[in-house]
Amino acid sequence: MEQAHQKICILGAGPVGLGLALMLIKELPTISIDIYEKRDLVAPEGFSIALALSQRGLHGLKMAGIEASDLKTVPLYGRGVHPSTGDWEFQQYGRKGEHLSALSRNHLHDVLMSRIEQHSSIRIIKGCQISSVNFQAGTVDVNGQQSEPYTFIYAADGAFSKTRVNMVRAFMDNQFTDKQSYNYKVEYSQLGYVEVTIKSDTLDKNCLHYWPRGSFQLFGIPDAQTNEFTGDIFMPMEGELCFNNFTKESFERFVKDTFPDLDMTFHVATNQQGKIKAHQIPNVLVYPWKYHKVCLMGDAAHGMEPFIGQGLNCGLEDCTTLLSIIQEMKKEGKQVDFHEASERMQVLRREQVDAIQQMTKINYVETSKHIDDRKFLYRKKVSVYLSHHYPDLYLSQYQLVSFNRVDYSKALAMIPIEREILNEICDLPKIEDIVNSNKRLPLIESILNKYQDKTTEIFKGTSADPSSRQVIPHFRDNYFWCKFNQQTGDKIIYLNGHSMGLQPKLTEIKVMEVLTQWKKEKDIMSLFRDHWFPLEENLYKMLIGLVGAASTEEICLGSSLTVNFHQMIATFYKPLQTGKKKIIMIKPEFNSDVFAVQSWVDVFGYTDAIIEVSVEVTEDASERVIAEIIRSKDEVSIVCMSAVNFVTGQLYDIKKIAEACRANNVYLILQLAHSVGSSILKLHEWQVDCAVWCTYKYINCCQGTCGGLFVHENHKDIMPGLRGWHGADKSVIYNFVPEFKKKAGANGFQISCFDPSQYARIHASLTTIEKFGGIEEVVKRNSELYEYVYEQVEKIPGIEIVSPKERGHHGGHMALKFPKGFKPTLAQHMSDRHIVTDYRDMNSTHFIMRSAFIAMYNDKYDCDAFIQAIKELPDFH
Repeated sequence: MEQAHQKICILGAGPVGLGLALMLIKELPTISIDIYEKRDLVAPEGFSIALALSQRGLHGLKMAGIEASDLKTVPLYGRGVHPSTGDWEFQQYGRKGEHLSALSRNHLHDVLMSRIEQHSSIRIIKGCQISSVNFQAGTVDVNGQQSEPYTFIYAADGAFSKTRVNMVRAFMDNQFTDKQSYNYKVEYSQLGYVEVTIKSDTLDKNCLHYWPRGSFQLFGIPDAQTNEFTGDIFMPMEGELCFNNFTKESFERFVKDTFPDLDMTFHVATNQQGKIKAHQIPNVLVYPWKYHKVCLMGDAAHGMEPFIGQGLNCGLEDCTTLLSIIQEMKKEGKQVDFHEASERMQVLRREQVDAIQQMTKINYVETSKHIDDRKFLYRKKVSVYLSHHYPDLYLSQYQLVSFNRVDYSKALAMIPIEREILNEICDLPKIEDIVNSNKRLPLIESILNKYQDKTTEIFKGTSADPSSRQVIPHFRDNYFWCKFNQQTGDKIIYLNGHSMGLQPKLTEIKVMEVLTQWKKEKDIMSLFRDHWFPLEENLYKMLIGLVGAASTEEICLGSSLTVNFHQMIATFYKPLQTGKKKIIMIKPEFNSDVFAVQSWVDVFGYTDAIIEVSVEVTEDASERVIAEIIRSKDEVSIVCMSAVNFVTGQLYDIKKIAEACRANNVYLILQLAHSVGSSILKLHEWQVDCAVWCTYKYINCCQGTCGGLFVHENHKDIMPGLRGWHGADKSVIYNFVPEFKKKAGANGFQISCFDPSQYARIHASLTTIEKFGGIEEVVKRNSELYEYVYEQVEKIPGIEIVSPKERGHHGGHMALKFPKGFKPTLAQHMSDRHIVTDYRDMNSTHFIMRSAFIAMYNDKYDCDAFIQAIKELPDFH
């Protein structure tokens, strides 16, 4: 339904007001918006200029059209606690890689304003004094003049909201004619705060620094563009040590004496008595937020103290909740009703706001009284250990608040459960050894599993949601995992499965079965009949789904990829018979493929038979191949190409390429080294003529294990170009006559006999894949990890990803492009972080780093480590 024009008013041009405007105009381009702001849109002196965005805030900005990559932020991975005695200590927030994003309020304002200015239907009126609001009429009194009526008014005018004061006054004056109850309370804690700027080249830029000193504390948040930190000193307003007892000079002297190592600039005002004039942030408890045509938003509805850092995040979540209701109305084909949407929004948000305000108070007690308590700190260390090694079973309350977007009420409900879990685990004998082992242990799993009845509802939509886990939890335990430290058992982060997969633990068992059969079985015919032929038959059935064959007659195992590639060229390349000598190849293509094609060109004495199609730039690569097929159809005999490019990781549109080959009487020989096991293949349905693959990459069978080939049933009667003993039909194989009678289907292309121990390796790997859920589950899970990494890495300034982003257009690995001289530095950088990838030259000036994210043995936390490593790269431009 086409939405009617409606005129919206927003009071306040802070981040919540501007963010709300952008969300609304993006979703409802037919509306117009007026934003009234009393300031000149620059943070005044004394106003908090440092912000910390969590996932809620970042999501809100994304809904407003602002990506994280548009912001200049500093990742905060935890607290840096500086006790009065001893060295400072880092307290990690959650799992490795989880972080808040610190940024300047002024910078966020500039980014929001730059987007606002792109919309002619949004108008900002500065320097406005709003003296009153007419709730029923939807008008505001601006600088003594009444505005035009608005469809609806959203008041995002902050913790000291005048709109809220007017709403309270309307209630007191009985203007609420519907007699609804109105709850209103503004609480001020005993604490005030003043701001300082801390200059430091030595303080860690990636944590929120905290100096606890009994009844007063200093916090410092880094600035993204300088070596400065925005500091807030919190102190009681009254009492023995309080702001009211200090003049400006005595306060500055006291602070410098307390923190002699810190270079601080003070932003302190005084009252008429010359005493410190500290700021206070009220805890606002008000409901309802909406009355007639006006609704409070953000701090105007629920101002809160900053001790859990959710003020702005919570305000932006008000906006996204409203937005989701509006989207729902549109989806139902309704005109958007701002009255109904706002009513529903406040109902949904009330419980959540109550919960985060409770958690703010709890967090204050934690930071003020326990932050340097050794027992408390050790419990935090245990919690981080659980978060990192048991992400599918445990999330702390802080993680739920800051690194997820579950309801605040669920995070509040997690507090007593988390306390129970930590009590039980911290009481274990040798708990320090368990934590220091840095390993996942069955004992801890069993304890955490006991709490699933309590946590299942809380963890919905998170990494610990049982419904979103892998088919088999902890599946990486089915593989042998390489170690970088044999003494501690610490494992590397292996992202090199595109080059050679990890060994399944089942492999050794299956290989030993074959060797034991060979050792014990005295009758060679029984050995084949009872053991090895059934093994082969079973493998062929398992391969049908892997490559998309119609039946086992289209599949054959044996020989290496290159030998099978020679076999396919020898079979389908007949230039003397057809008069067509040209071969289309893509560039870059792997050397072994080039060598194989070149060898057959040399056999026929041709010097100009190879046509190369450049696919270094992935955009329109498939279309360029198809265009060359059509252009050269009268002289092209075969197309030899990979389904996934070994450099860029691009998955070509094989269906369309195969169609073009058939239409132009050209054979297609596919090389599937980087696609089998990483992509959904439908070779029979696409009518691919033939294909070859290896089994040591995504099939995890070790280098040298025999490969496979596919020949479409359309060519079931074609004779192999290279004939071998094992390709002959079993009825004549022992007759020893020179006449070759081919086995049925693709089996006739087998050159030599199979190695049962290699078949055992393949059987172990395919069985493990089936245990995971099959190839479709593998590709789905791999793609989820790939896309997660892609979305994070593409936001990093200066990093170029040459692989496609969209699912169905990429294989298993992601390729990042760098200048050639950077390779030694990059390799050392990744090695220092125990991350295994590999590197390939792309051209004369650049190389690429390839990394694969394989869900059978990689997880999101391996991905986070990779993302962080890329963020920490030294400059290479």
